[in-house]
Amino acid sequence: MDAVAEFGLERQVGARDEGMTVYVCWGGAQQEGKWDAVSSLLTEMRSLRVPLDKFTYTTLIGGHTKAGNLQKALQVFKKMGEAGIAPDQFTYSALLAALGKAGEWEIALAIYEEMKAQKAKPNMITYSAALSACARAGRREETLRVFQEMQKAGVPADGVTYTTLMSVYSRNGDWERAEEVFKEMKTAGHRPNLFAFSTLISAYAKKGEWERALLAYKSMQSIGLKPNLITYTALMTACEKGKQWERAKELYVEMKAAGVEMDEIAYSVFLRACDATGKERDIRNRTKESSEAAMYSFCRASGNDSEECSWWGEAEPIFPEELDHMEEMLRGNN
Repeated sequence: MDAVAEFGLERQVGARDEGMTVYVCWGGAQQEGKWDAVSSLLTEMRSLRVPLDKFTYTTLIGGHTKAGNLQKALQVFKKMGEAGIAPDQFTYSALLAALGKAGEWEIALAIYEEMKAQKAKPNMITYSAALSACARAGRREETLRVFQEMQKAGVPADGVTYTTLMSVYSRNGDWERAEEVFKEMKTAGHRPNLFAFSTLISAYAKKGEWERALLAYKSMQSIGLKPNLITYTALMTACEKGKQWERAKELYVEMKAAGVEMDEIAYSVFLRACDATGKERDIRNRTKESSEAAMYSFCRASGNDSEECSWWGEAEPIFPEELDHMEEMLRGNN
């Protein structure tokens, strides 16, 4: 029996403490992820004058963020303050994480500052959420400031924190600093995972440091990590930018053999490598494996109006920025 049905049954048999019943059922509904039921039960709680405490507000904020209702979460957060209930670490962390994913880094940073002003002590989860919000937006200075405050507070960084810091350097093409953070992470006793290696390789790819990218790839393989789409695309990009076109094509073939599902970005890197070596036949042989839109995008992006491109047909261009897309995928999986 779910929480809502349980509440209905309790009312039929006549619960002694109706307020407590609705409160318990409300908690059950939110655990089951039934946020419409949560909203209904919340209205019932108010009609019965059941007091809303910190746990209730925090859970409701978490529910709205999970359901993608960020504005409602912010409204509940505001009402929580108006009710004189101070948010705790869990409240702030849930809201900061949601704001980061929505790209609202300025609001996230303002709430982070409010948290400090209220003397609420951030924990590792809170710092990580604030870091991620700034890093997703490519805000290097803000990300570094939060990280330094985290260190000053004596809160130890974990692997995700280090990878988040690496990502902001990667976005800016600062592979030297990304590499330093990668080494610091290992020195601190955190074993780099697939996301950390992919972030490092993405940093190398930004500047065409193909040799370093391939060395990181070998290191990753030596500890049993298998590359994914992000890794392969970054490797191919590094080789393509480093004019190692044949190696980029080899990586493409390797990716296919590994059964990694490909997207337009991976195809576009491969196509540029083929175009650079003048092997249009290689491109033609891959036509059936890619969408016509991706092919057309390559022609439009490369400015190629020759006959070699005419047979790809008409389609709307879809040619996103390679590394921006990869980094979004990377942080979305953390």
